[in-house]
Amino acid sequence: MSHARRLWSSPWASPALMGLALAAIAAVGPVGDGVGLCPYRNIFGVACPGCGMSRATAHLLNGDVQAALTYHPLVPLVVAQAVVGAVAWFGHKKGWWRVSQRTVVVLGVVNVVMLVGVWAARAVSGTLPPA
Repeated sequence: MSHARRLWSSPWASPALMGLALAAIAAVGPVGDGVGLCPYRNIFGVACPGCGMSRATAHLLNGDVQAALTYHPLVPLVVAQAVVGAVAWFGHKKGWWRVSQRTVVVLGVVNVVMLVGVWAARAVSGTLPPA
């Protein structure tokens, strides 16, 4: 088994990556509305369903809940899912419980539907983040 494969199969992989990502977002803090990394936004000039999520997470981790919800109203749910997902991965890899592929797929579909629904509602109401 390759070194990279062993690292990924470790029970610590997902919690470590989630922790590093959240720490990096909190350390950098919210950034302005300049050119972002979102290809959809850069190509089409319109915010995608996830646009504002990084800025919202940064605001949330820095304690500014109102600003976080302004950038993306689903951010508390996404951060909570990241934490629960990391714990579920750890427990699954340690053999404490089983996380079925069907559960992961259903949650993925529900997330996509919620993201697109919120995006459409924000587009209609004019509250999408600036492009």
